[in-house]
Amino acid sequence: MASHSGRHRQPPRYVSNAHLFSRVGKANLNWMDPDQSAEKENEAFGRAMNLTGSEFLDNVRFHAKSWLPARSIVKECLAAKMDIDPSGEIMVLNRFCPWKLHLFELEEEMRIDPPVKSVLYQDDSCKHHWHQQSNPNCVPGPLA
Repeated sequence: MASHSGRHRQPPRYVSNAHLFSRVGKANLNWMDPDQSAEKENEAFGRAMNLTGSEFLDNVRFHAKSWLPARSIVKECLAAKMDIDPSGEIMVLNRFCPWKLHLFELEEEMRIDPPVKSVLYQDDSCKHHWHQQSNPNCVPGPLA
């Protein structure tokens, strides 16, 4: 568990070295490599730049083609929830998208009350089938 300083009180059970900083660091020349020339160093720098650029573009593509459209869908459907059910506790997605995180953020940003308890959406493969999912933030805890 982390304290306010960001340091762990106990050693973590798992440490991920897959973050961008670590992967860029691995692009550096190996200290044991006998050829430490400027040319080799520039090649390593080029690999690190390509990796960073690719990661950046992947993130831009994800946000432009997935995250933002999903947020727009959820925001539009959230605004229309009172047209679906007067309690305001049911939201119908006009098409499936990853909705949970967007719903949590938008309910907080828009000060939505009451919160959506149930989300409905059609099955993409069969328009006659519907799915219902409960908002995990509205599910009561275990009974005592």
